[in-house]
Amino acid sequence: MCRVFGVSRSRYYTQLNAKATKRRREDRALLVDIKAAFDDSDQTYGAGRIGHELRARGTRVGKNRIWRLMKLHGLRVKTMRRFKLTTNSDHKRPVAPNLVKRNFSAEAPVGSGPEISPTSGPPKAGCILPSFWMSFPAGLLAGAWTRG
Repeated sequence: MCRVFGVSRSRYYTQLNAKATKRRREDRALLVDIKAAFDDSDQTYGAGRIGHELRARGTRVGKNRIWRLMKLHGLRVKTMRRFKLTTNSDHKRPVAPNLVKRNFSAEAPVGSGPEISPTSGPPKAGCILPSFWMSFPAGLLAGAWTRG
């Protein structure tokens, strides 16, 4: 076995029976935290971001040490694909005809869902106004929503 690895027998047995150094023990404990942070990020965080995560958790560690351990244990970041633009609206070619001809405007409310009326107060953030309200005069709406 020693011939295969190219080391002397004394070196092989010395290394085999040697205790782990303090740095190796710390690296093993740190690797568990690195793998946890790496998996929590869906394998998208590199050494810098993992360093920020570990420091936020109270572990004092440098980016280069994290980088070395990640490289040593094959933790590689998944790179995201770039978004490919597929629409070019700035062209001189004719636009395709609207074969569906759907009408998305409403004459009156359908009646299902929460009741919203011009007298119920101003709409809250995230509220979608019915399209038939667009025919209301702005003064009527403004007057209905004033308190006092």
